[in-house]
Amino acid sequence: MAWLRHPVRSVSTALALSCLAWPLTSAVGVGAVVLGAFVGVVAGELLGRSKWRGWVVALGILLAFLAFQSLAALWLRVEWLARVLGPPRTLSCGLALRFFGWSAFPTAGLRALAKRVRPLIMIELAACLAGIAFLFAAHRGGNVARPLWLGDYAWRAGLDPAVVLLAAGTASFVLMAVVLATEHGRRTSAVTLLALPLLAWLVFASFEVMHFGQLPNDSERDSPITAHGEPPKLPKTNGKVEPKENPGNRNKDGTDGVKPDPVKGDADGSKGQPNEQDEPSDGSKSPPPDEPPPLDAPPPPDSPENQQPMAIVLLGDDYDPPAQMFYFRQETWSQFAGNRLVPTTRPDADNDVPGEFPTRRQEVLDPPPPAARKLIHATVAMVLRHKKPFALETPVAMDVAPNPDPHRFARAYRFESLAQSTSYADMLGAKAGNPAWSEELRAYYTAPAKDPRFGVLAKEITSSLDAKKREVPLFKALSIKLWMDQHLTYSTQSRHADVPDPAADFLFGDRVGYCVHFAHVAVYLWRSLGLPARIGMGYAVNAESRDGSALMVKSGDGHAWPEVYLEGIGWLVLDIAPKKNLDAPARPLDKELQRKLAELARTQPLEKPKNVSQPPVRAPKRTVPWAKLGRMALLTVFAALFMLALVKAWRRNLPRFIGPHRLPRVGYRAALDMLSELGLARHEGETREAFARRLETAVPTFGRLTDWHIADHFGDPNRSDTERPERALGPWRTGLAALREECRPLRRNGRAWLGRVNPASFLASK
Repeated sequence: MAWLRHPVRSVSTALALSCLAWPLTSAVGVGAVVLGAFVGVVAGELLGRSKWRGWVVALGILLAFLAFQSLAALWLRVEWLARVLGPPRTLSCGLALRFFGWSAFPTAGLRALAKRVRPLIMIELAACLAGIAFLFAAHRGGNVARPLWLGDYAWRAGLDPAVVLLAAGTASFVLMAVVLATEHGRRTSAVTLLALPLLAWLVFASFEVMHFGQLPNDSERDSPITAHGEPPKLPKTNGKVEPKENPGNRNKDGTDGVKPDPVKGDADGSKGQPNEQDEPSDGSKSPPPDEPPPLDAPPPPDSPENQQPMAIVLLGDDYDPPAQMFYFRQETWSQFAGNRLVPTTRPDADNDVPGEFPTRRQEVLDPPPPAARKLIHATVAMVLRHKKPFALETPVAMDVAPNPDPHRFARAYRFESLAQSTSYADMLGAKAGNPAWSEELRAYYTAPAKDPRFGVLAKEITSSLDAKKREVPLFKALSIKLWMDQHLTYSTQSRHADVPDPAADFLFGDRVGYCVHFAHVAVYLWRSLGLPARIGMGYAVNAESRDGSALMVKSGDGHAWPEVYLEGIGWLVLDIAPKKNLDAPARPLDKELQRKLAELARTQPLEKPKNVSQPPVRAPKRTVPWAKLGRMALLTVFAALFMLALVKAWRRNLPRFIGPHRLPRVGYRAALDMLSELGLARHEGETREAFARRLETAVPTFGRLTDWHIADHFGDPNRSDTERPERALGPWRTGLAALREECRPLRRNGRAWLGRVNPASFLASK
């Protein structure tokens, strides 16, 4: 079956190049690429067999490529062509010429090199696989809409795009395996033995995009906020929603909380997080550490991992945030653990942040004042599993929601939040803190950092304010924020790790850091002025990225920001926006992906289930589209029969177009194909001579063709074609024509005519 390698190679090359060209050009360009792939394979095969030196072949292909591209550019500059063909056709022809050149000449070069140097076939196959992987790689990471044409077709047909992707990858592997297996005829090369396992591994690795009707486990889908450095978590009873027990639990140093184990870490693998099994048997808690683990820097904004969709938020109310940023809070840090802040363990602090996903409607214990805020309803469909829910700014209630598509979303829930609607100018008269707080809680939120330099700098910054403004809490907070905007520089590459106090090292050092450093410094400066402050942790999404009521939250949106408490307002987000940024610009939002996820999230009415205590909803069984599968199977059969018919016609007519040195082999094969149509085939173990003698009465010319074929096979290879009569073109073509006439009377029965229309009859030739 070595003859298969050429058509299979042409098909696989055309498929790979069309995958590369599809997002870049129109259907005309893709057609030109496919045609160029077939021409390039044929030209490269002929050039590889030629007697020219390898460098001559490579140079000739390069010069021909440059000449062809120059012709394509010149085509668009000739005015009379545009007048004759018209502008649209002229542009289409120029586009086709350019893409044909980019397809044909590189393909010919790779094929010629692989023909001259056998191991270089790996480069040719790698290029084909890279083209196919380029098209389908965008589907990874939850980008269900990529490639768009495939995702749209799959959704309209009721199929999972991942299944189509896996089928395409498997087909690519089969094509490449056939090319490798047939490249050296009957011999199996070392390249084949090495490449086939690698290609097989590639196919099995593609199972990453499959879902198989269920979601991955928690370790694969959990996505805590670690992009900006997650601190060691201190346990809090009932996730901050229920009242806490043992409020008198205090440490020897007078602080609240427990000491996380800096060596063992938590069950999820994060260092410095406590484990309940490590607690003493008497139920007492150890104090927090003096030196918690350092903050880990987030990935750069332009990295692919920052583009992974985390959730889609469907807003139920029209809302424009004053700061043009949607802040989705997931947790807060207000308790000191050494020289940094961590989640609180106090029963009376931070009770406005739900800590667990709802199984029924749950309201927070400490909602903000509603007078200066707007009530926002929204639904969140989680693409990845989170350990904690998040909601817009300050939530007041959460409720469970049915999963719109268990194949795409981990879960769904609703929230009601009181988002900021009052302008900053209207907040200038607000006092700092909450009158309902105890003195102990106020001291907790205003506890300053150990380093006295924070207080000195805060007084220095606010000293430029007027005497009246210096007494206004919001003026003091804004003056520090604006100073930080002006004097600090953002960079994810500056970690300030392995230092006793990362925030102090950042502020009083090079002043280059990222959001966690900014948030800590702002809170420390505000607290040194007596302003209650804490850090909010979650996701910040630019308001410009909103598409109607939909917002897509990505992994790169993970953020930490400072918050200050004002009477009558509640916790107010005052995010730091440094003017200097050393990181590369973030990749633009994939609007089409956001739109597709929003459509999926809206596929079912998000109503409260009747029985919230029932087990989680399982993925519904997909109905098999038997009609579509039947049509696809029928088309596949017709395509296979058509390909067999083409191969049969090619084998039958090839003797008319080849040279003398191949004619004895190809001509004898064509004669065998004629006889196989009549049901005349060589028996197992029967020699060629015996087969010819058996058919001597019915087709006497076949004996003469057999003698020429054997004579050529065992003849002296040093003699030229003119010295070998068995290679004469005239006798061979005359003999094949005579054999065709001798076979005509034998086609009188139905079996013979059935063999004539059978496209696979040549497979019986031996």
